[in-house]
Amino acid sequence: ATGAQDPNGTLWEIQDDLVALNICSDYATATGDVIQNGTPTPTNPILPTFYQDGDMILRAVGDYADTYSASTQAVSRKIKEVVLTGKEVWSIYGGEYFSRGYSDRVLGPNTPVLCTHYPNDASAPKYVSANGTNRIIFSDSRFENIEDFTAWLAEQYAAGTPVTIYYPLATETTENMPPRCQ
Repeated sequence: ATGAQDPNGTLWEIQDDLVALNICSDYATATGDVIQNGTPTPTNPILPTFYQDGDMILRAVGDYADTYSASTQAVSRKIKEVVLTGKEVWSIYGGEYFSRGYSDRVLGPNTPVLCTHYPNDASAPKYVSANGTNRIIFSDSRFENIEDFTAWLAEQYAAGTPVTIYYPLATETTENMPPRCQ
């Protein structure tokens, strides 16, 4: 079957004569996708699964997605991944909202954000969201101050389960990739 996709996201083609296995002869573009099995919580992080082909990872958040062009062998990066370490500078307001500016993201109150530890759902008791300015906001009433919040971020990072966010970039970047077909 030509052009089908296996569960791991690898494009494949089997020649009738069984002489060659070619993972990309019949496609021009691969697009990022995402699966996050379940709703993440601060105590139950869920790492998203993105489209991956070898060392190339294509991410998607909402309607925004990285793409790869076989003709140019380049990735258009429209999604940024940020691993939080607890060393970032944060602001607090309202006693439970921790925010940080990201000037390179798509602006808007409904811009999607994907997170390993929080859902992007303001109706949840603890959540992550984007506001109309450049800020990404974490709502979590467990923390009474910035020090407690950043200490928890540092603990997650040290434990190997860092809080990671993904958001759409205002300006995409291009990254050259090694040829996917050899």
